Amino acid sequence: MNQYFIKINRKSVYENVNVGNTKTVVPGIVETKVSFCIKFSNEVKDIMWKKGWGFYHGPSILEVRFMIQNFTRKMYNFLIRYNKNTYKIFKKLIKNKNAFVVSIGGADGYEGIIIDEDRNIQTLRHEPEQQYFSQYKKTKVQCNECGSKFIHSKLDWELTCPVCDMPDCCEVEYEQIEDIIGVIK
Repeated sequence: MNQYFIKINRKSVYENVNVGNTKTVVPGIVETKVSFCIKFSNEVKDIMWKKGWGFYHGPSILEVRFMIQNFTRKMYNFLIRYNKNTYKIFKKLIKNKNAFVVSIGGADGYEGIIIDEDRNIQTLRHEPEQQYFSQYKKTKVQCNECGSKFIHSKLDWELTCPVCDMPDCCEVEYEQIEDIIGVIK
C-alpha cells in the first residue's frame, strides 16, 4: 500500500489572534425596507384585493412599506428615477420576487421615498479556536486501486479516490502543528 506523509508548509503557519475564543460575532443579512405614499385608487384597490391584503377604508393616501431582499444599485436607481411616480414603483415592487409587503396604512400626506437598511448581528458559539493556523504542502498521492495520481487535498475524510471512488485508496499521515511549533519559533 502506498504511504504518504503530508508536511505542513512552514511559511503558512501563523498565530491565531482569537485563540481560545468560543464565540464569533458575524453580520447577518441586510434587510432593506422601502416606504412611500401612493394615492388610493381603483387600480391600487384591485391589486390589494388580488394579493389578499384585505379591504382598506380610510384616507385617500396610503403609506406602503416593502421589505426587499437582495437590494441592488439597479433597484435604488429605479426608486430614485420614479420617485414622483409612486404607482409605477408600487406596480414594479409587487411583481418583484424579492420584495414583500410589510405594511399598508393611511397617511396624512406625501413624503419622499424612505429607504431604511438594517443588519442584525449573529453570535455563533463553537469550540475554542486553535492557537495556530497552517496549510499543508501540496503533495501528490497515488491510488492503490486504479493507479491515478492526484493532490492529497482531493481525498475526503475516508481517503476515497476521486477517480475510482475506492475508500482507503492510500495511507496518509498528516504532520501535526504541535510537532513543528518549537522548530518555527
